[in-house]
Amino acid sequence: MGFRADVLRALEGALGADVAAAGDLDAALTTPPKIEMGDLAFPCFALAKVKKKAPPAIAAELAATIAPTGAIAKVQALGPFVNFHADPAKQLDDLCQRLVDGRFDAEARTDAPARVMIEFSQPNTHKLFHVGHLRNVVLGDALVRAFRARGHDVVAANYYGDFGIDVAKCLWWIRTRPEETVPVEHRIAWLGSCYVRATQLVAELEESDPETATTTKASIREVLRGMEEGDPEIRALYEETRQWCLDGFQAIYDQLDVRFDHDFFESQVEHEGQAIVDEQLAKGVFVESQGAIICDLTEEGLGACLVRKGDGASLYMTWDLALARRKFDDFDVERSMYVVGSEQRHH
Repeated sequence: MGFRADVLRALEGALGADVAAAGDLDAALTTPPKIEMGDLAFPCFALAKVKKKAPPAIAAELAATIAPTGAIAKVQALGPFVNFHADPAKQLDDLCQRLVDGRFDAEARTDAPARVMIEFSQPNTHKLFHVGHLRNVVLGDALVRAFRARGHDVVAANYYGDFGIDVAKCLWWIRTRPEETVPVEHRIAWLGSCYVRATQLVAELEESDPETATTTKASIREVLRGMEEGDPEIRALYEETRQWCLDGFQAIYDQLDVRFDHDFFESQVEHEGQAIVDEQLAKGVFVESQGAIICDLTEEGLGACLVRKGDGASLYMTWDLALARRKFDDFDVERSMYVVGSEQRHH
């Protein structure tokens, strides 16, 4: 029957005549905030009035009367909640049996299919594809397959970081060292090393020779400006090296049997993002602060979100504004999901 069904059946048996007072048991079940607290939790607040006891006391009584059974491995009272821990081995056995019986597809289908975009992978060109990207690809592709199995209309999307100062550093290194031989193989690794060496050089110069560091950073910004404004030589180098990376990434996706329905690129949304900042500034959604433009999210507990620097430069957030609008305007999605590292949760 499955873990959730086992939990509901156990609760019904333990509650007895009080089951009606508990309300909709299935709707009441929640997911504990920490994995060590279990897989499902039942709140006892609704029972306090009829049982004339504090919710923690009710939870303790219920937990004491429910024995592990089926896919339930452990039952414990945590404050006003009865927490249930699943038995992974029995869950797997149940899933395999449902697959063999042909019940899984029918049971998995949702009654409310939606059009959903799931964005994942998001590698940066001119840098190595590392293990963090691999984790992201596996999780994202699993979500795409799971949502499709549920009956949702899913658009699998990738968002390539193919623009910005990091790319400019790589190109600057290549342009200022024409004597360096471009390898025939492992070109992405070489591009990544160019970026790393440029970054290290700037850091070292800032310590040993600040004046030269300032000149070097200005030269790198000139390369970025050339990318933005279409300088023929810089754009040619940019397009060639960018394609090396895209081809290399595609080879990895082919090995993993991962397919995307649409590719987004930072280079396509940079100017659109600036236009959105102007638009929202005029509406009063964004405000000026010390020369920069921010979105005040203090009431949401997120502080101030910087969307344009004081010198007028855009940021990743600026580009993401345009990306979000494209998703909903061009693809008519009802929901947009991002598969990213936990450090980017607020972003």
